[in-house]
Amino acid sequence: MDPEHEPTQEEIAHALGTAAPLWNTLTSYVEDAYGVEPTWGRPSKRYGWDVKYRKGGRTLVSLTPDEGRLTALVVLGRVEAETAAELELGAHVRAVFDGAEPLHDGRWLFVPVESERDVEDVERLLAVKRKPRVRPPAA
Repeated sequence: MDPEHEPTQEEIAHALGTAAPLWNTLTSYVEDAYGVEPTWGRPSKRYGWDVKYRKGGRTLVSLTPDEGRLTALVVLGRVEAETAAELELGAHVRAVFDGAEPLHDGRWLFVPVESERDVEDVERLLAVKRKPRVRPPAA
């Protein structure tokens, strides 16, 4: 996307294609559950625009729209990662979690969001980072 032009919702929906409903579900949840507004940025030329949701000085999640797909970045601290390891996650997000190298400060989970189950699992991971104002999905 044009680095000088923050994308509109219509442009995002067009780029995401069939993944647009997943984007809408996840962004609505984060905004409602945590009372946060999105902040657009360009983390790099390679990845284009992304949206960050921050609460209490910490990034809850970064979402990157792309052609036909959406990626959620959830960074879990060491203790949060230990808690998240016990969650009942779908096979796709479990594979991402298990494949993320444990670092001294936790895990960086780059989750390709491909289904409603993936959205629910990202919501579960966010609930480990910070308790939502609304009840999280069942674990």
